[in-house]
Amino acid sequence: MSRRAATGFTLIELMIVLMILSTLLGLGIPAYANIRRHAIATQATADMQAIRTAAVAEYDATGHLAPPGVAGVVPAGLAPYLPADFKFTHRDYELTWMGDMPLFASSNGVIAVKVSDPRMLDDLDRTVGATCWHTTVLDVGVYDVLETTLRQ
Repeated sequence: MSRRAATGFTLIELMIVLMILSTLLGLGIPAYANIRRHAIATQATADMQAIRTAAVAEYDATGHLAPPGVAGVVPAGLAPYLPADFKFTHRDYELTWMGDMPLFASSNGVIAVKVSDPRMLDDLDRTVGATCWHTTVLDVGVYDVLETTLRQ
């Protein structure tokens, strides 16, 4: 008779399975975090494009830009030109319309983006690319989305 009549997994087999699973999780979780952060940066870029379009529409209609707004609040001047459910506050970032910024010589429509994860600003800068002037101060990215559009 065989001594090994009972079937089941040995402790070594279970430990090997756990090591393989932990290795897969160790590789998968950082990759998921990077993908998620890039998706949020892409959404923030799309929101900035919507604000840019609204600012151009407002400028065409009134001849001036909306005055600077409060962080996370849709400025009254831009509201008619934005989608009805458009929000300046999201779970991972907050937008602020800063309008004309006199401290920058060529600025027209400046948007500040405050992020929950400072690493997202790198993704946001890559997503925005060379399409507009931008800088970063701590966890806030500042983007001149109308730099070339309304220049006289």
